[in-house]
Amino acid sequence: MNKIFDRYRTILIDEFKVTPESFDGEFAEHEKQRGSDSQSQRDFIWRCFNELLGVYSQAIKDEEEMYRKQKEINMKMWEFLREEGRSINTIRKQVAKLDLLIYRASEEKSNFQSQVIIIGNKCCPQCDKIDKRVLEIKEAIDLQILPYSECTKNGGCICCYGLQGKRDSNGRLIMKKSVD
Repeated sequence: MNKIFDRYRTILIDEFKVTPESFDGEFAEHEKQRGSDSQSQRDFIWRCFNELLGVYSQAIKDEEEMYRKQKEINMKMWEFLREEGRSINTIRKQVAKLDLLIYRASEEKSNFQSQVIIIGNKCCPQCDKIDKRVLEIKEAIDLQILPYSECTKNGGCICCYGLQGKRDSNGRLIMKKSVD
């Protein structure tokens, strides 16, 4: 675990601007209470990621930017779980939801209407059934289809969401109606 612990210490410091003094000081306190075995180290790294989620949620005022930062943190949490050989299902679902929230925040700033498309990636025969399915952003958030529960791919669903402009019957992008 020491290699993994050291790697994530570096990630937290270099990528998320946790100061080495803060990390080391908090870990020393954690060690006094919980010891320094691999489970304790794992718990500490996980706690750091969760604390970062809270910090960035409070500090970033732009909704889209906040969701992007949360996704970045969740992707590192995903990587951490994979390195340990643990299940990524819960974090995978959270990342998919964050994608949708990013799309919603982005669409709110746009002059054009948008919708979500499911990209099946030839994941499995079950996912082929939902490939290219188009949903309104709100509907996609409410349904939270991905990762697809019917997926049969060994290792889990790799489908993803995409954002596309909504088009009229002539193929032209549809502008939002202005409210004056």
